[in-house]
Amino acid sequence: MERVQADIEVDTMVPSLSKTGGVRPDEFVRLMALKRSAQLSFGYQRQIFSVFDTHCRGFLNVDDFKRAFKRVAPHLSEQTVIEAFRLVSQGSNKVVL
Repeated sequence: MERVQADIEVDTMVPSLSKTGGVRPDEFVRLMALKRSAQLSFGYQRQIFSVFDTHCRGFLNVDDFKRAFKRVAPHLSEQTVIEAFRLVSQGSNKVVL
């Protein structure tokens, strides 16, 4: 029988589940709260990202990043902003996804 993504996700969250035959209700609630919190956090981050993705490209280049920082943290030096971009940019295209 094929395992579904949810089963795999549960196994990674609770590796001891298969050994014990179950999970305590309080532990289940705690794990689901963590998962929900991560989902909400990601959705919130996407909303913020969308505000700064003015060209609707799905990424920010260094100029977009500078404009965003100028709006939210104008006191930061350009060097600091460039360093922050370097730390979070991905791949050889040097963009933030």
